[in-house]
Amino acid sequence: MTCTLTSPAGSSTRPAPSVQPIEAGWIDRGLDMCERALDVALATDDAALAKAGASVAKVVAESAILLRILHPHHRSDASVRLAARLAQVAVDPRTLAALALHASASFELAVPYLVLHEQHRSARVDALLRTAFAARAAQGRELHPHRRLERLWLLGMLTGRREITSDDVAGTVLAHEIDLLHGTRDDHYAFTHALMYATDFGRDPGGVPEAWKPRLIAQARSALAGALDEDDYDLAGELLLTWPFLAVPAGPVESAALAVVRDVAKAVGTLPSLTLGLADGAAGLDEGDAVVLSTYHTSFVFTALAALAPLVDWQPLAPGSACTPGASLADRWPAGGRRPGWLTVPAAELPADPLPLEAGLRRAVREHRLAEVAELLSQPGTPATPLTRQALDLVERLSLL
Repeated sequence: MTCTLTSPAGSSTRPAPSVQPIEAGWIDRGLDMCERALDVALATDDAALAKAGASVAKVVAESAILLRILHPHHRSDASVRLAARLAQVAVDPRTLAALALHASASFELAVPYLVLHEQHRSARVDALLRTAFAARAAQGRELHPHRRLERLWLLGMLTGRREITSDDVAGTVLAHEIDLLHGTRDDHYAFTHALMYATDFGRDPGGVPEAWKPRLIAQARSALAGALDEDDYDLAGELLLTWPFLAVPAGPVESAALAVVRDVAKAVGTLPSLTLGLADGAAGLDEGDAVVLSTYHTSFVFTALAALAPLVDWQPLAPGSACTPGASLADRWPAGGRRPGWLTVPAAELPADPLPLEAGLRRAVREHRLAEVAELLSQPGTPATPLTRQALDLVERLSLL
């Protein structure tokens, strides 16, 4: 097979920045969701929480992280009140006792306290943490590389200095390329979470080598095709945070994807989660509480986007203004099988090649329609993206069989 990949059209053009694409009111709604999720978690027994895929520790830790993301960009009475409430829960007697008992879990148990350390700290708790972190068994749990970054990031909040080294970052998937054709959600989350900790959620964009940034941006852009094709807005939202985390301007593809995510949130009232269906089986919870627990994380991701998106120059988009004039996302999205629900929102009318092609290639590979993969790659002007290159590598490997 002969295939020539070309650079994606429009990837280097930079029109004037658009207005902020996500209304600031979503931040207040996210803080309200924090309060609701915390209320539900604290009032629900552990067994029922586990069936809903949640826990008090998870809700408290993720709420605290969201507040730390918001802190440099958004301050309100609601955020101050919530921070004080979370800080109190973070050092309740049960948590402190667990820190003393379980040195190998001390980093995970200390997440909310350390994340709020800038505003709420205790010399007594600091001393307990230093002892727990230095314990012989403190490193006794095997960790994925991105989870090691998380621990070092947390340690840095206690010491007040960056504990993550360039070698630590080089030991993660950020130094390589995620599998865009067959990769699992966990593989993609390893990418997004490593980026979170390496850059301190955008506070330190230089935590990632400058030379890596174009490659990481290209990977995140290609990964958006799969996330949107599966209506996985949690993953799509985390991938879109790549641009503010790395402090780089956005191109037409990611700008259109951000508009899609924004329009879906407007249509639904929150950014929906793939786990929403689990609410039906959450024994011991009423329907409203189950929905809160199944959607709060995706809501937090969207709230972080609302706060950090103003730091990025997003391209002003209108139908026919970028990539492929006159061809909308809805018109060009792969046919056959399940149609993503977001194709009905206004942003589906935006052009954003090569997202539809990449989604089609990914679907065809996963469904073993390999002749179609070769055909798609052979089309004139097929763009050279991480996903199309991986698909070309796949076809070349198969040709050796």
